[in-house]
Amino acid sequence: MSSATPLTDTRSLPAIQRATARRWPLVAALRRTWRTMRASWFHFWFANQSTRVLELVRIGVGALTFLSYLAMRGSYVELFGANGWITDWAITRWSSHPYHFSVLYDTSSTTVLAALFVLGLAVSAGLCLGLFTRFCKWALLIVQISFVYRNPYITYGFDNLLSSMLFILCLAPVGRQWSVDAWLRRNQATCIRAKYSRWGCACRRLLQIQMVLVFFFAGCHKLRGETWWSGDAFWAMSVSLTYFGEMPLGFFARHYWLVNAVTYGTVLLELAYPFLIWDRRTRPYLLTGAVALHLGIGLLMHLYLFSLLSIFGHLAFLYDDWLISRRPFGKTANG
Repeated sequence: MSSATPLTDTRSLPAIQRATARRWPLVAALRRTWRTMRASWFHFWFANQSTRVLELVRIGVGALTFLSYLAMRGSYVELFGANGWITDWAITRWSSHPYHFSVLYDTSSTTVLAALFVLGLAVSAGLCLGLFTRFCKWALLIVQISFVYRNPYITYGFDNLLSSMLFILCLAPVGRQWSVDAWLRRNQATCIRAKYSRWGCACRRLLQIQMVLVFFFAGCHKLRGETWWSGDAFWAMSVSLTYFGEMPLGFFARHYWLVNAVTYGTVLLELAYPFLIWDRRTRPYLLTGAVALHLGIGLLMHLYLFSLLSIFGHLAFLYDDWLISRRPFGKTANG
C-alpha cells in the first residue's frame, strides 16, 4: 500500500512571493513598504558609526562644566548651603516634588557641600580628559542634578541643557577614543583610532533630536511675541535694562535694517533648522547659522557658557567625514 503524498508547496520562497505579488499586489506593496521603513528606521538609529563626534561632545561638556563650577568657587555655600540665600525650608515648601533628587536634601553640613563641590570639579575634569570616564560621567550627572534641585531659582538654559546632555553621555559609549583611558589601555598610537558603535549612533541621534526640539520650540515661542513679528525684538533686547550700554545702539539706529535682519533671521533659522538640518545639502548652512547665532548670543548677551554648550550640542550633526576629510562638505555617509 503506497503512502499518501504530502500536500506541500515545493516551490521556493521567492517564487511564492512572486505569486503572492501577482494575486494580491496591494499586500505585496505593503510588505515592501514595511520592509523599507523597518530598514530605514534601524539604519537611522543603529548604523555602525564612529564615536568621534560623541567624544568631541564629551570633551566640550566636561570642560564647560568644570568652568561653570570653577566660577562658583567663592559663592557655592551661599548658593547651595542650608543657610544660604535659599534655605532648606524654602526649598521644601516651594520646590518639593516626589521625583526631584538632591544629595543636599538630606544634609545641612557645609563639609558635605564642600566635598560635593570638589567632587564636581574632579569628575568634570575627568570627563573632559577621559580619565575614569564611566565613573566620572555618572558622578557628574548626580552632582549636577543635586545642585540644580537644591536651588532651582538660579538655574537657566545652560543648566537644563547640561543636565540632559550629561544624561545622554551617560548612556553613550564615550571614553574609548581621545581619552586618557584609551591611552592607558593601549599604546599612544591606537588611542586616536576611530571606534564604531551602533549604540553610539542611537545616543548621537538623541543629542540631535534634543537640539532640534530646542530650536523648534524656541522659534514657536518667539512667534507669540509682537516684537518678533514687527522685527524689533533685537532692538528691544538691546535697550533693556539688562543690556543697556552694552550694545552699539548708535550704529544699530543708523542701520536699523540690521535689527530687522537679525530678528527675522533668528526666527527663520530656528523654524527651518528642525526640518532642513537632516539633508546633507542644507546641513552645512544650517550648522553655520546655528553656530553664528550662538556666538552672537555669547558676545552680545554675555551668555558664554550657554552659547558654547549649545554649539557643542549642534556638533552632534557633524558628519564623521568632516572631521578627517579635506572636503568637509562633500558627499558623506549617513549621519
